[in-house]
Amino acid sequence: MTSDFTTNTNLPLLPVADWSRSCGYYNGVISLIGGYYSSRIVTEYDIEEETFATSSQSLSADVGYEDRDYGQVNHFWVQNGANVYIINPGGSALQIYDLSTKILTDNVAAIPVAVNIRACIAYAQNTLFIMGGGTVDTVQRYDISTSQWLSTKNMLVSRRDFSCVY
Repeated sequence: MTSDFTTNTNLPLLPVADWSRSCGYYNGVISLIGGYYSSRIVTEYDIEEETFATSSQSLSADVGYEDRDYGQVNHFWVQNGANVYIINPGGSALQIYDLSTKILTDNVAAIPVAVNIRACIAYAQNTLFIMGGGTVDTVQRYDISTSQWLSTKNMLVSRRDFSCVY
């Protein structure tokens, strides 16, 4: 623990320093999923107990990115309910981490135009939107309920290292 000098209380330290992590909130717990150093580890923070715990069960696939520049300014994951939707490290498929079961499903759907992780992903009305990435100007729309990619217009110019929200 470390001291919070403004309130004179102790705060827990994150057990594994890392970046390029996905994260989600469910049932009073913040989950930090994967990362540069810990690509198959989930660290959980219990808000009420103010404690960290690292999962003893390894993820079935890597989550996070090998290039230190990636994942720092863009948004390669988005949460809806108990599911965290993640662009996989190769930028070629979607992963889903279920916060309620603590299970990662890899390669849920191949992304039609591979994006690297400099793309962003947003959720709206049961649809995922994946935009840009590297030199890519595409907007790719995935209907979660039908597991189908839908056609949509592209951006006017390519974009990377940006976030998108709905």
